[in-house]
Amino acid sequence: YLPALLQVPKKNRHGRALVQQPHSSDAEVRRRALEFLQGRAKRLGSTYLAMAAAHLVNDPFVKVKKMIKDLIVKLMEQTNAEADEHAYCTTELATNKETRTNKAAEVEELTATVEKLTAESAQLAS
Repeated sequence: YLPALLQVPKKNRHGRALVQQPHSSDAEVRRRALEFLQGRAKRLGSTYLAMAAAHLVNDPFVKVKKMIKDLIVKLMEQTNAEADEHAYCTTELATNKETRTNKAAEVEELTATVEKLTAESAQLAS
């Protein structure tokens, strides 16, 4: 009889099921479900409904919610770490490119100086 009881097609005065109430907080829905189950458990003398009501007091999804929140925090930290690493790498790449450009210009300048001095040395030697 328990599955049939859980599928009660009763609607409230607004034509909506208990869980479909607009703007119902999770706590309000849980409280109303708890009252419903406790009332039915007393009326029917059902220990199963009483146990279901007792389990409803404890949120069965607390661990899942906590795991999801922890996972979100971990992913946000990981995203921030990756963003920091990306910014560091971008800065280092730009710095290295500038250094390479400066060193290449310096090499060209020194090569030109060496060629000039080699030419002067050859001219003086002759």
